[in-house]
This record gives sequence, structure tokens and C-alpha cells, in this order.
Amino acid sequence: MFTGIKKWFNELPPGYQFLVIAIVVFVLARAIKKAQAMNKAVTAGLGSKTELQLLASNQIKPSYAQYTYDSWADKLYKAMKGIGTDNDMVFAVFNSLKNDADYIKLDQAFGMRDTYTMKEWVHGDLSTTKINTINSGFKTKGMTKRI
Repeated sequence: MFTGIKKWFNELPPGYQFLVIAIVVFVLARAIKKAQAMNKAVTAGLGSKTELQLLASNQIKPSYAQYTYDSWADKLYKAMKGIGTDNDMVFAVFNSLKNDADYIKLDQAFGMRDTYTMKEWVHGDLSTTKINTINSGFKTKGMTKRI
């Protein structure tokens, strides 16, 4: 099979050979990026269920129904997507979290959006000062999770 491809490639003019190589590299790069994003999504979800079970054994359970976390995840995404950030919305969502189980449920609901996790979105949109403010609020509530 490769003999035929090699022969075909070698018969191409040098300019077309370069073009074919560029297209192959581009396609491979996109495939690798997509595979990495999928791997990140799978890795991000690993352990979360076990973590929730461990928290539940210590009487730390999600405070809200699943649709609330889904709604908050959508609000966070809309607040950070595009030009500018709706900081008030981001703070409102994170201030609504009461414990680490809430954080995990929100993180799961957010999942991967445009190949980025919730934490990556926040770090890409908010200043270190604002992130520290959110994390300080978590600490005040006795949460160990940090954005």
C-alpha cells in the first residue's frame, strides 16, 4: 500500500509535495489536539465520583439539585465566553457554592467547553486578584477546593 503512495508522492512536482506535507501535518496536528482535549476531559472526570462519595461519608453532600449546577455552568460559560467577562456573574456563581461537593458538581456540569475546563476558563479570564478573592471565599466556608 505504502509503495503506491510513495510512488504517487515522488511523481508530484516539489511544490505539490510541500503542499501535501503541509496538509498532512495540519490534519495530524488537529487530530492530536482533539485527542488531547478528549483525554483531558476524561482525566478531569476521573476520581470525582469517588471524591463525592468520600465527602458524603463525611456528611458533605451537594446542596442543590443537578439542574442548578447545569444552569450555573451555563451562566459561567456565557459570562466568560467572548470579549469581556461578566465578573459579577462569575462571583455570584462561585459565592453560591457552600462546600466542596458543590464545587465538584459544578465542575462536572461545566465539563469541557471549547476544549477548556472550568478552571482553565476562569484562569484565562480573571485576574489573579479576583481568583484569590474567590478562593478566599472558599477557604472562609471551610472548602478545600480552589479555582
